[in-house]
Amino acid sequence: MFMRTGYFYIILIVLLMVLLSGCNNAKRLPEDKLLLNKNEIEISNPEISKSEINRFIKQKPNKKLIGFFRFHLTVYFIGERIKKDNKIKKWLTESVGEKPVVLDTSMANNTTRQIEYYLRNKGYFNSNVKKTIDTPLVKKANVTYKIQANRPYRIRNVEYQVEDSTLKPAIEASMEKSLLRQGEIYSVEDFKNERERITSFLKNNGYYYFNKNFIEFQVDSTVGNQKLDVYMQVNNRVFKAEMYNDSLIALPHHQYKVRNVYIYPDYDVLQKGQKDYDTMRYEHSGKIYHYLYNGELPYKPEHLTSYVFMEPGEYYKDEEVKMTNQRLADLQQFKYVNIEFMDVHSDVEPWFRDTLPKKLDAFVRLTRTLQQSYTIEWLGKNTARDLGTEVSFVYTNKNLFKESEILNLNTNLSLETQQIISDGNNQNITKYLPFNTLEYGINADLDMPKFLLPVDHSRFPDYFKPRTTFSTGYNYRERPDYSRHLLNLSFGYRWDESETKQHQVYIADINSIKLNPDSSFIRRLNEIDNKKFLSAYEDHLIVGSKYNFIWNTQKARRKQNDFWYFRGTFEPAGLLLNTFASALNAEQDEDGNYELFNIRYAQYVRSEADFRYFYRFNKDNILASRFSLGVGIPYGNLNVLPFEKSFFVGGANGIRAWQLRNLGPGGFKGDQNDFDKTGDISLETSVEYRFPLYDMVHGALFVDAGNVWLKDKNTDFPNGQFKINRFYEQIAAGTGFGIRLDFSFFVIRVDAGIKVINPEREKGNKWVLDEYQLKKTNINFGIGYPF
Repeated sequence: MFMRTGYFYIILIVLLMVLLSGCNNAKRLPEDKLLLNKNEIEISNPEISKSEINRFIKQKPNKKLIGFFRFHLTVYFIGERIKKDNKIKKWLTESVGEKPVVLDTSMANNTTRQIEYYLRNKGYFNSNVKKTIDTPLVKKANVTYKIQANRPYRIRNVEYQVEDSTLKPAIEASMEKSLLRQGEIYSVEDFKNERERITSFLKNNGYYYFNKNFIEFQVDSTVGNQKLDVYMQVNNRVFKAEMYNDSLIALPHHQYKVRNVYIYPDYDVLQKGQKDYDTMRYEHSGKIYHYLYNGELPYKPEHLTSYVFMEPGEYYKDEEVKMTNQRLADLQQFKYVNIEFMDVHSDVEPWFRDTLPKKLDAFVRLTRTLQQSYTIEWLGKNTARDLGTEVSFVYTNKNLFKESEILNLNTNLSLETQQIISDGNNQNITKYLPFNTLEYGINADLDMPKFLLPVDHSRFPDYFKPRTTFSTGYNYRERPDYSRHLLNLSFGYRWDESETKQHQVYIADINSIKLNPDSSFIRRLNEIDNKKFLSAYEDHLIVGSKYNFIWNTQKARRKQNDFWYFRGTFEPAGLLLNTFASALNAEQDEDGNYELFNIRYAQYVRSEADFRYFYRFNKDNILASRFSLGVGIPYGNLNVLPFEKSFFVGGANGIRAWQLRNLGPGGFKGDQNDFDKTGDISLETSVEYRFPLYDMVHGALFVDAGNVWLKDKNTDFPNGQFKINRFYEQIAAGTGFGIRLDFSFFVIRVDAGIKVINPEREKGNKWVLDEYQLKKTNINFGIGYPF
């Protein structure tokens, strides 16, 4: 099967591409030029990291796609063959293509110097770095950097010399966390970090004017036996004294206290000099804060003051200033947050000021964003190739109750063409429009920057960023065969454990679905006789809760080329309702199920794990990957997973070679016109290489794989049950190419997917790439990246 004609051509094309990239590209260079093929690093000391050394190599070979094919270099030479200068040539050579990296010996020499400099900074003072250049292939060069490094120098003693006798106890108190310790390897980075650590410690203990330039280090490496002594000196401040003929005088460092805190809740940068503010004194935790404003105070002072961490009468702390800036910005209320300090005696000469009380006034100036806004959007829809149109109105209020609450009110109206299940006539709801489905709804979301709990909020750490969320909505859908009412309500909390970790707890997550089918629709459902499918069109109630854990290293690893993302969800439903129903001996329907408001409620446990990894080759080339797993277990009052809680794959954000809800479960082969394909277990993975094409136009090559399965055997879905010894044989796979228009603030995406492995086919005949036809390409439209 493998050597079918289609596979033969694919292999032939790949081999030709490899030959083209490996041989022809280098031969196109001028006679005196060599293509840089690869860099190698040889290190005598295993304690030195090759990945660290690699950062200092100035000249890197052309990028490789899939580890071996220099695609961008090949495209460049294709463009160079075009004799006439035009847009196509420019696009191939400048946007998609990459110029050949020609060996530059001066850059290689510079690399050896940089590596030697790095090794000295790491304590390897007697290291030696040499480069060698080999040409094992025609017109290609390999550069090898050979590093000879002996034992590194280590710190023998550390001594501190502080000119200011009042400052010395404070510095000595911080030495327990010193980065310069006896026996540690000498590192310039440690000296830099130690200087910043001491500076940060002092600035968080009132020393407002202290900076790292007051700290100097001296190193004596002549003590022998690969040892050295470190001397740290902290200097006093030096000023010119006019009354002493501009002679220099040294002054000690002092701790400063905050005298007053002035808050401008609606500061206008264009009226910086205005003086006619209304003022108000507000007491918070026994401290007095001053509010300056015009007209009505836009925020409740008890709310805004809780985000200002500088306290009158307390020592200045740099970390409180940074926390205030960050927390006020997180409120999403202000365009600018500006915090300034003024020395109470700033108009006095420094040498005389030294004899006066050490006081600072803090000025917190807040420039507000637009507090109320609305948007009207109209768009076309393409859901599984069913066309439609939608118009929506969104209203936003960013300060509803004067405590930075954010209210989003969304109303929408849509008309679509959808597949009709009943055997009735497929008539339009509105005879003047070519659609058969009408849908409208309203949703309200309220986000509050605090916990609505009868608990003292001072018990929570400042970095928690607590928030309470309310959400409610109503949606109505009308089709020729049924109408549906959907009502939802949720209430919960979220907070940050750290910069990378966030928790979300929804105490209540309620959804009520009520349907009114017509007679022909009911008759068609009875003909299908599929419990899982029928449950999607029966009245049911979901009363549950949800917990989400999110781990995202993107901000913490800004200087790294890669970052990770993980989202885990646990969602139980119906447990409390069933407990109360059993305890109260509630009435049951004819099938033995409990009801609430004459609607049967669901019982299940559902969990998901979504793991993603992103690697950035450079600014524009990214390798993105994702792996997700989901499991839902229905039980008790409703023995199938509700339709809206079932798992599905396919579509613009799933396995893009299949339409939405058109894959699975397992190896089942059925008619999509009868039902949406969903499951109780989901497994999905994707790998996508993203690269620029032209200006804001980007491209992507992707591979998607996965499927959904049923937990239990179901005669309506043969081969749809998950079994550990065969599930891997039922994994679908697809590949394709995507175009993205990146407008910075949003991305419009079109992905074309084709099937590679179809789990519906018999064993040994699942590969279908050789059967590909253009009309079988699945086109997906989306906003934003798929993951």
